[in-house]
Amino acid sequence: MKAISLTGFGDSSKLISIESIDPSPGDNDLLIKIKAISINPADIKLRNGENISWSIKCSNPIVLGWDISGTVIGTGKNVSAFKIGDDVFGMLDFPGCGGGYAQMVAAPESLFALKPENVSHEQAAGATMAALTAVQAIMNTGKVYAGQRILIDNANNGIGHYAIQIAKHLGAHVTAISDESFKDFVIGLGADEHYDFKANGFELALRRFDFVLDTIGGVNVNQSIKLINWGGTLFINQQDPRNDIKELASYDGVNAIAELVVASGRDMSAIAELLKANIIKTNIDQVFSFDQLPDAHRLIEAGSYKGKIVVTL
Repeated sequence: MKAISLTGFGDSSKLISIESIDPSPGDNDLLIKIKAISINPADIKLRNGENISWSIKCSNPIVLGWDISGTVIGTGKNVSAFKIGDDVFGMLDFPGCGGGYAQMVAAPESLFALKPENVSHEQAAGATMAALTAVQAIMNTGKVYAGQRILIDNANNGIGHYAIQIAKHLGAHVTAISDESFKDFVIGLGADEHYDFKANGFELALRRFDFVLDTIGGVNVNQSIKLINWGGTLFINQQDPRNDIKELASYDGVNAIAELVVASGRDMSAIAELLKANIIKTNIDQVFSFDQLPDAHRLIEAGSYKGKIVVTL
């Protein structure tokens, strides 16, 4: 099969097309013919050797990629939830080896959900890592409820654009932060207010929120903490190396949580229901062919996109 391999940490030129051995499903695995892949900032960080790259323990060739949608073409002997011909989508075990930058993949059935018929493979592939992060942060961990005031940073990106839709579905008042050029986009998703991250710092500092979804981390955490009500929650979608974050936040009465997204078929099924009911939708900014995958990486790095970047096979 055709795959795109990482030849070493660095820029997008390190991603090259190769011929690889077709995978075989284990007893609990699905063998999936991949139809669409989505690219995340995490892909770029791992390619560059940043942050969570230590967690990759793969034999050569290294094939990245976690967000996939495709058709089941084979099953292990213990598989019970899916059958050959089913269209499925899910996030491969993250931050493990991935393997999604390929024509086929074998992975545990526990990672997947059936793709809703009203959603394309491209839209489904987009609604994996980013949508999982939003669901796990807002619904599972933050348990956001109607009437709360929540703030979503980087609101135009993959996580942010799902988070807005989910939070509005739950009845929250949503404030979105992004570049001014994305204001109409995030308001169109349902955000009640928008702030330009470059121009409204003082005005934003006067606001107090019950929940903040911080997708930036680092020094941004200090500002996020100061925006949260006593007893509120800060969710950072990374394993932040600063061990003092919880203690720092506690001085302001804030519960700080720093967690990476977790692969989960159960949560994927919840996302499938949200997609099926048109409660959330995937905004696809641009679609690339498989051979153009390095170009998709470069667009993610540039940062000027709305929602998701998708690669089709």
